[in-house]
Amino acid sequence: MLELAKIDYQEPLPELNQQFLQVWGKHYSRILHLVPKERERGKVLEVGVGYGVLAVMLRRLFHCDLVATEHPSRGYIYAEEFRNFMDHEGVTIVPHDLAEPFSFSDMTFDMVLYCDVIEHLPTEIISYSLREIKRVLKREGTLILSTPNLSRLSNRIKFLQGRGINPPIFPRKIGETYDHIREFTLDEIETVLSGDYRIIRREYGLIPFFNKSYNAMNCLLFHLFHSLGDELYILARARKNGV
Repeated sequence: MLELAKIDYQEPLPELNQQFLQVWGKHYSRILHLVPKERERGKVLEVGVGYGVLAVMLRRLFHCDLVATEHPSRGYIYAEEFRNFMDHEGVTIVPHDLAEPFSFSDMTFDMVLYCDVIEHLPTEIISYSLREIKRVLKREGTLILSTPNLSRLSNRIKFLQGRGINPPIFPRKIGETYDHIREFTLDEIETVLSGDYRIIRREYGLIPFFNKSYNAMNCLLFHLFHSLGDELYILARARKNGV
């Protein structure tokens, strides 16, 4: 996986070093544990390829037919080095703005991964993109969604200290994409998915990146109160014809 740390992404990004991959590798592993056995060899779409870590893990573990999208304003997806690496790993990269329809036909994919994306999107684009994901999913197709948990321990401590827990009023912009615009609690995610998706599993997880000052306390309390977890993980199936 360290090959990813050597790629020139042609934009300022966090250093993809051993520490980064150890911290986020656990997060991506948790996502992969949600993949149903019957989907391991299917046709898969990853929405928002980011640095490519999850895409490469998917391909190396499951050898699935994988297409990944990223916003066309993110210049690194056109970089020869990044493209060559993804081609070598068997990942097809498609530039795509989530405010627009997917270029894929109806019921193309067995599974869609929508991981750590919705917190970067305006609400209206979240709703639209979830409808588009439903459209391109096959009948009984699987959606895996992850996003930071607004009610995580570090946020609760900030709130008790009188500090804001919402993302910044003016989020940092990269290309035409944004840093976190809004974060969600589990019940809010359930509301967002209701109607179009049937939730199969709901899980919380820990990511040390979010709680650098509280990791020991967080690990202890997480075993007692899972709702203090840093991240939300959802496995759902698309409802077709209202089923």
